[in-house]
Amino acid sequence: MFRIQSRVSALALACSVLASGTALAGTPMYRFYRATTGEHFYTATFSEGVNAGFKSEGIGFRFYDTSAIGRIPIYRCLGAGWHFISTLSNCEGTTVEGQYGWIDSGQLTGTVALKRFYRTAGGDHFYTTDAAEEAEIQTHGYVFEFVVGYVPALATSSVTGTCNSIADDTSVLQTAITNAAGGHLTINAGSGPCMVSGLSIPSNTWVTVNATLKFLPGLSGALNFDGTRNILNVYGASSVSRNVNVIIDGTGVLDGNRTAQNFSSFMAGIGSLFADNLMIIRPTTAIAVWGLTVVNTQNSPINVVATNGSVIQDVTASDSGNPVEFANDTSNCSADGLHIFNIDPPGVTSEAGFAFYGGPYSCALRNSIIFTSTFGVLVFNDACQGLPSHDIVVENVEVYSINSVGAGLYVNTDYTTSPICPTAPTAVNYNAAFNHIRIHNTATPYANGNGTNVTFTDIDLSGSTTSKSQIVGYIDGFGATGGGAYDLYGWSCTLYDPDSVYVALYVGSTGVGWFRANQLSEPAVASACTSGGVAHRYVIHFSAAQISAWHGQVVSVFGISPWAFANNALVGTGSVVVP
Repeated sequence: MFRIQSRVSALALACSVLASGTALAGTPMYRFYRATTGEHFYTATFSEGVNAGFKSEGIGFRFYDTSAIGRIPIYRCLGAGWHFISTLSNCEGTTVEGQYGWIDSGQLTGTVALKRFYRTAGGDHFYTTDAAEEAEIQTHGYVFEFVVGYVPALATSSVTGTCNSIADDTSVLQTAITNAAGGHLTINAGSGPCMVSGLSIPSNTWVTVNATLKFLPGLSGALNFDGTRNILNVYGASSVSRNVNVIIDGTGVLDGNRTAQNFSSFMAGIGSLFADNLMIIRPTTAIAVWGLTVVNTQNSPINVVATNGSVIQDVTASDSGNPVEFANDTSNCSADGLHIFNIDPPGVTSEAGFAFYGGPYSCALRNSIIFTSTFGVLVFNDACQGLPSHDIVVENVEVYSINSVGAGLYVNTDYTTSPICPTAPTAVNYNAAFNHIRIHNTATPYANGNGTNVTFTDIDLSGSTTSKSQIVGYIDGFGATGGGAYDLYGWSCTLYDPDSVYVALYVGSTGVGWFRANQLSEPAVASACTSGGVAHRYVIHFSAAQISAWHGQVVSVFGISPWAFANNALVGTGSVVVP
């Protein structure tokens, strides 16, 4: 059923495939967010946030793990059920959960102010060193409290390369990535795709891809010691010498150019091996984007192997030969907000949109849509990946238009052997929970082949071929704010998805812009969205000058689908006018 290949068959290999780079000053403080409560959570242990069901927002800031003159301790605190950070040893009268480390009390060269904000509704604290985030967070209920202290700044750089779909950009981009080790590199778009043969990202490095990175045609030979070649490689040298703290985000495209390849081994869009704390996420400060797109890969769009602590979020993956997958001894992993379709090798019906394959554990897939493949979601092992997958959670996922020989959800072990993988697995997959799943237009909705403690709860079956996860919402109307200015109020969401969406505003035939529907919303809105999300309202300000210029014109607002489905007009479009 799956490729005949063991990704971790050479654990004893000691060859180094990545430049180690310069260690980043400071210890990462990871930032997480829960859309169903509106809580931001900061932790120095990445797997803690992943396993608690939060969504990763990258590294919030960095702190020191040793004391020095001028440094003050920072504490983890618990107040009213939510965590926050304080420099006071009594946690401002709340519960002290321990000390994280130290930050500078005064600004030094190479440091930046860490600012704290607070939202009374819900009691959430927010910390940032970024001016754009500071401005954004104050637009939806957060108030600046104070400067907590000063933390190590992140070195930033950018590169474009030739990026004209003709020249080989591998060397210039790899040099830029290597030189950016320990910092943040942005790969900018050019006039065409950046043609590459594979790029390796070192530890403690953040790479933003806003370009199209496309595999050169006719690649042959492996780039990595396990026989693979990926567009972006996040590899450690061994199970002991690991690659850590890599962030990949951006609005770009990874194109595997699979019809032009003759490489017989494994090729993916993003591949990780012997890594810890890998974040493939949507940019947190970008406007109106939904993350990376990975297409046309010979094998998996994203292949996460033997990686402890990993997230894949808000990614579109399509037209590839193997699933997006967590595989072989990967642990503490989470996928959220994925849009996956057309996954199958050419002329073969055997693959899934997403797979927990051959040994991942303590992992989850949430809030995602999968369609047009042989299987939707697989929990699976075979002769090449004999370890059992276990403690798996799949929830709030939609699966449809699955091949008639497959199934929407499937747990199984394939005992077929071959000369390459001669020993059949003896362990079976266990502890897999599927909850709140929408399956439609699928001959076999779900099946448990031989798994132990496999549960299917709240499964919604339908014969429809149309996604249920559609954009909905209302325009509530205008409210005066004084001085001739008004605010336009309303709400919008994607059904079943707790994350906030964007809305597009038109006045008459004039496109005004896109705005986040990320204000706190009342329970009735959450119920209409069937999401449990708490931030689906939008407030769009009209200045007095705009009110005067557009008086009497019709207002139109469209919800922007994160799944590339229809951007539906919200109720009230065409009937609400500018006062």
